[in-house]
Amino acid sequence: MEDKDIYSWLQQARSAGLSDMQIHDQLKKAGWQDDKISQVLTGGYSQQAENEAIGQIAQEFAPPGTAPVQTKQPPVQQMPQGTPAAPLGELPGIFDLIPRAWEIFSQRIGVFAAIAVITLLAGGILYVGSFFGFFASFTGSFAISSVGSSTFSIATFALPVIIAIVMSIAWTFIGSFSTAGIVTAIQTPKQNLNIGSVLGTAMKLIMPFWWVSVLLWFFVSGGMFLGWVPGIIFAVWFSFGLFLPVTENVRGYQALLRSKEYVRGRWWPVFGRYIGFYAMAAVALMLLNGGVMLVTWIIGSASDTTGLSFLAMILNYVIIGAASAVFMPFALCYNYSLYQSVRAECAGSAIDTRQTNSKGIIATAIIGWVVVPVIVGALIFVAYMGLSNARGKARDATRKSDISQLRTALTLYYDDYSRYPSALNEVAGEYISRLPTDPRSDAPYDYDVSSDGLSFTICASLEEYDTFTESQYCIDESGQTSNGIFDSYPSDFWDTLDRE
Repeated sequence: MEDKDIYSWLQQARSAGLSDMQIHDQLKKAGWQDDKISQVLTGGYSQQAENEAIGQIAQEFAPPGTAPVQTKQPPVQQMPQGTPAAPLGELPGIFDLIPRAWEIFSQRIGVFAAIAVITLLAGGILYVGSFFGFFASFTGSFAISSVGSSTFSIATFALPVIIAIVMSIAWTFIGSFSTAGIVTAIQTPKQNLNIGSVLGTAMKLIMPFWWVSVLLWFFVSGGMFLGWVPGIIFAVWFSFGLFLPVTENVRGYQALLRSKEYVRGRWWPVFGRYIGFYAMAAVALMLLNGGVMLVTWIIGSASDTTGLSFLAMILNYVIIGAASAVFMPFALCYNYSLYQSVRAECAGSAIDTRQTNSKGIIATAIIGWVVVPVIVGALIFVAYMGLSNARGKARDATRKSDISQLRTALTLYYDDYSRYPSALNEVAGEYISRLPTDPRSDAPYDYDVSSDGLSFTICASLEEYDTFTESQYCIDESGQTSNGIFDSYPSDFWDTLDRE
C-alpha cells in the first residue's frame, strides 16, 4: 500500500467528522504505535512498514459479515445516528491533551531522569567551580591589598564580575542542553529510545536551542516591557519554536515565525489550553507545597529534637524540588501534544512565513527593550533628582537655622565680654548646648571675626543655588544675611541705577 492510501483514509476520516483524538484511538486500537500515529496526523509519515495495519483498520470498520478484502483506501467508521459530527479543525481539550502528555512522559521517564541527573551534576560542578573562583578572586585581592598594590580594585571587582557573567552564560547552555535532551526524547519513537543517542543529539542541538531560547526571551521580555499584553501574545505565538529544531529542522528566527504561522487563527484556543493547564499545575503545586509545609510544621511543633525538625525541612525541599523537576518535562510533553494537534490541523496546508510581519515583531521588541527602559530610567532619574533636590533644600534650611542660632549665641557672648570670641567653640556649653555642624559633611561652619572682636561673619556652603544665588549663605553680627550675587552691591545701587 502506498503512502497516499493512509492520507486518503485520514482525509476521509476527517471529512466524516472524526476528530484527531478519535482517529488516534482508532489507529491505536488497530495496533499502531504513538509515534507512527503522530507522524500520520502531522503529515510526516513516509514508511511502508505499517501497510498491514491499514488493512486491519479497513477490516475492523467494515460492516458485519463482510469478508476480508484488500483495499487501498480503508473505509472509516461513520458517526452513530443522531450524534453530530465533530467540527473540522477543533483542537483537543485540556483533558484530552493531559492523557497524551502522560503517555509520552511515562514511556520516557527513565530518560528524563537521566537528563535531570546529568543537568544537576553539571550545575553542581559549575556551582562549585564558581564558588572557588569567587573565593580565589577575593583571597587574591586581599593578598594584593596587603602589599599595597594599585591593582587591588581591579582584582576585587573585575574578576568576580567576569566569573558571574561566565557562570550565567554557562547556565544558559546547561538549560539548552537539558531542554534539547527532553524534546529529543519526546520526539524519538519509543522503540528507538536510547539515552546515548538522545544525549548525542542534544549535544548537537545545544546551539540551535540556545539561540531560539535567546530570541524567545528577547521578544517575550520586550513585549512584557510594553505592558504584558504584547509579551503574552508573543509567548503564545512562539510557544512551539523550541520543538522545531528537532521536529522540522527549522532554527533561529525562522522557527519562531513558523510557530506563529501554526498559531495563526488559533491564538485564543492555544492560549486557553496553556492558561488552563498551567493554572491547574500552579494550584496542584501550591497544594503540595502547603501540605508539605503543614506536615513539616506539625513535626517541628510536636518534636523537641532539633535534628528531626531539620530533617523535616530538608524533606520539604526535596519533595518540592522533585515535583518541580518532574513538572518541567511533563509540561514539555503537554506543550508537544498541543503542538502536534495544531500541526495536524495544518497538514496539507502550506506554511509560508513570508506573510508574517517580522519587521513589526522586531520593532515591537526593540521598542520594549530600548524606548520603555529609557523612559522608565528617565522617570526614575527625574524622581531621584527631585528627591535629592528636596533633601538638599532641607539641609540648606538646617544650615541657615544653625548659623542663626550661632549668631544668637555670639550675641550673648558679646553682651558678657563686649567682644566676639576668637573661635566658635568658646560659646559651646554656656551659650549654646551643642555646637552645630554641617548636616552633610559634619564640618564646622566658617567663622570669621575682626581683629578688634567687634564684628564677625558666619557662612555655610549651600547645595541648592543657581545663577542668581551664590553657594555661600552668610550672616553678620547685625543679623544681615547675604546669599544672592546682588547682595554684594550697596543698598542704594538699584535706586541709583534707576535714576541713571
